[in-house]
Amino acid sequence: MARAPSPAPSFPATLPMAYVLRSVSLEDFLEVQGYSLEQWDVLIRNPLFKAAVAEAEKLVSEEGGSFKMKARAMAEQFLPEAQELVNNSETPPAVRADMIKAIIKFAGLDGSVDQRGGKQVGNAVQINIDLG
Repeated sequence: MARAPSPAPSFPATLPMAYVLRSVSLEDFLEVQGYSLEQWDVLIRNPLFKAAVAEAEKLVSEEGGSFKMKARAMAEQFLPEAQELVNNSETPPAVRADMIKAIIKFAGLDGSVDQRGGKQVGNAVQINIDLG
């Protein structure tokens, strides 16, 4: 009977960035992250992890990429706190509203700017006239 493949290991969203930006040996990095060499060997072969590392390397190689990666990691880290503030009835309504608007904008759901292409989306009208 054929054995079902084991599920791909999951990893924190910040791990690829931490791996790319590490300034310590791999052994020290793994110890801090809580991975054994065996676990790392499985994870490093994961196509999703490989793609995330490649994306992190590309971003770091761009000007300001290191800053962007750190800012993304921080934003990811602060999401639970933001959710707590939004759901806390003691948070002033103006702060809650601003937090909700910011999260929607950061997620690219506000319809103002396509975050990948920098193109205006939403209610914008585009007219093309072919004169040839």
